[in-house]
Amino acid sequence: MQTRFRRRRAFTLLELIVVLGIGGILMAIAIPRAARYLDAIRVRSATQEIMSVFVTARHHAIARARHASVLVDAEAGRIEVRSEDKRVLVRDLAHGYGVTLTATRDSMSYSPIGLGWGAANLKITIQRGAASDTVVLSRVGRIRRGKR
Repeated sequence: MQTRFRRRRAFTLLELIVVLGIGGILMAIAIPRAARYLDAIRVRSATQEIMSVFVTARHHAIARARHASVLVDAEAGRIEVRSEDKRVLVRDLAHGYGVTLTATRDSMSYSPIGLGWGAANLKITIQRGAASDTVVLSRVGRIRRGKR
């Protein structure tokens, strides 16, 4: 008597349905968390870029011994550095990072010695989804980052 062994070469339909069901449940859990994580990364990157723009403006004012201004266009999500009515630097944060900006003032200036030039502090809030961050500039031009 000869016994024949049958080799299985594929998965059954039931096995495939179970694996796809488990994969779907895991994806339903992972995708919203990944989206929140990506929002936080983009907000953090935009915050760092805003801080570097202010540092660039200050260094430009000192190096050229002229006033330099940072203009914040919160509606367009853009920030730019100007010196003597010439555009030095422009960053489009809304397009690059998909963030929205709100600011307490529309500009901040630096004197030729690198001190802030203006009457009040400037606070910029960067937001995307549930993630948000804040950049605060003091009257004398010091910059700090603070979570909101």
